[in-house]
Amino acid sequence: MTKLAFLGAGNMNTGIIKGLLASHTVSAEMMTLTASTQERSKAKAEVLGVNYAESNEALIQQADVVILGAKPQVLMTLLPTIDTSLWQNKLIISIAAGLTIEQLRQMTLPEAKIVRIMPNMNISLQKSVSGIAYSTNITQTEKTLVTHLFEAIGSTYVLDEKDFVTLTAIAGCSPAFTALYVDGLSRAAVAQGLPLDTSREIVIDAMIGTLLNLKENHLAPWDLINQVCSPGGTTIQGVASLEKDQLTTTLFNAVNATIRRDEELSQ
Repeated sequence: MTKLAFLGAGNMNTGIIKGLLASHTVSAEMMTLTASTQERSKAKAEVLGVNYAESNEALIQQADVVILGAKPQVLMTLLPTIDTSLWQNKLIISIAAGLTIEQLRQMTLPEAKIVRIMPNMNISLQKSVSGIAYSTNITQTEKTLVTHLFEAIGSTYVLDEKDFVTLTAIAGCSPAFTALYVDGLSRAAVAQGLPLDTSREIVIDAMIGTLLNLKENHLAPWDLINQVCSPGGTTIQGVASLEKDQLTTTLFNAVNATIRRDEELSQ
């Protein structure tokens, strides 16, 4: 059985652990964590029902796979202090935003096997969208293991590492964009007399159904739009208004803005 070590016990690593347990992908006794202090490690492990290690070195030593879930700035300080020999024969999975495979190798081992993964906040529901990039020395068996682990918490997409900034915009940031759309449409209904709570539930349910329709029926967005838009009807008037107000251009601008900021932070 593969032993997993979780360095860091924040929301993302906690979500991964919960997803692996809920899906029966990995048993609790095969997972060990550390947090910022030994006391926090023990408390978090007790809540999750997994093991904890007394130090990061002990954590890494007993593991087959090490998942780096601490904040990037913490890892940049912490990783260089760990004996490089401990990383021998370990599969290192990093979910730290902004740290490249090359940077992680500089902080661990030049020939380290690194998998960079970018999940999103829906990890807590096992509905994450996770982008995956591999260092060149990852075997097919290791790739299969990574896919097995992360498909337990949602969908996975193998990408070139250079495309992670775009992934961040359309998967990492898009939950906020989507929530803003829900809020705007809900408040538009409030302006017409519906209560906010009712409006919000209606919009969310309509969105869930629409997205399932697109996914399950393999529809292109405009295929669905054309199905809803009757000639001379109400929907086509609303779509025309959104197009006139440049909704698509606004979304392009939002994606470009997030990418620019990501690039600024990585410099």
